[in-house]
Amino acid sequence: MNTLADQGDFLTITKRINGGTNGLADREALYERALKVLP
Repeated sequence: MNTLADQGDFLTITKRINGGTNGLADREALYERALKVLP
């Protein structure tokens, strides 16, 4: 999963953890918000 994270493959990571894309839009919004404040 680290390789996927390093590549920014949010969709594949979400599918592996969640088993699908339920709530994907909310998670993407939170992820984008986190990227703005984390180094």
